[in-house]
Amino acid sequence: MEEFYKKQDKEAEEREKKVIALLENAIKAYRERLALFDGNNTFEQVRKGSIKIQKQKPKEYELFKYAIKLLENSPVQNSPKQNWHVQCWPVQNSPVQYWTMDDPSLVDWPRRNPIL
Repeated sequence: MEEFYKKQDKEAEEREKKVIALLENAIKAYRERLALFDGNNTFEQVRKGSIKIQKQKPKEYELFKYAIKLLENSPVQNSPKQNWHVQCWPVQNSPVQYWTMDDPSLVDWPRRNPIL
């Protein structure tokens, strides 16, 4: 019985080390991806860079993408004051587009503040 517990402890330590290494590598992969958005790269370069990171480090890439989704769906992010999504709505027969937010109290706001 003691041998069984020693084996389980050893396997748990190995899994723990693997998880820690995966998390550290996911942070590095995320930083690499953020570096693509420094303003010097075109959209195509960013897309190719993201695909390259995804192919080189698939586990790490999936982990930080999952973490981003968790943060987007967290209760703190979904509070009414922090969950305003800015959207552009086209106006018929006009090149002008307006910004609006999901807050219903701001329905008339975009009409007063056009963005060209």
